[in-house]
Amino acid sequence: MGRRSARRQGRPLRAVRQRPLQNAEDPDEYDFPTVDRLVPDPGLPRRIADLKAQGLFVRGGVENLYKTTWLLRGMEQTLMDYLINRDFKEKLL
Repeated sequence: MGRRSARRQGRPLRAVRQRPLQNAEDPDEYDFPTVDRLVPDPGLPRRIADLKAQGLFVRGGVENLYKTTWLLRGMEQTLMDYLINRDFKEKLL
């Protein structure tokens, strides 16, 4: 996703500029991650500890399908897909 940085209360704030599937005709246009392409990151625990030491909140986990679709597609487009592009929506989910 395209991102730009801003500052709020002295800390960076990330904002998404364009969604990966915002103007896509087919969900296959996005290269979804797969289990066989996961790469362990031995430095991750240290980076998380460093962020927490800076007073930042760190989270991770598995998102829900609805949120994932609007992160990839944008809220307006996701809602429009429910109404006029059901094939796209069903394939994406």
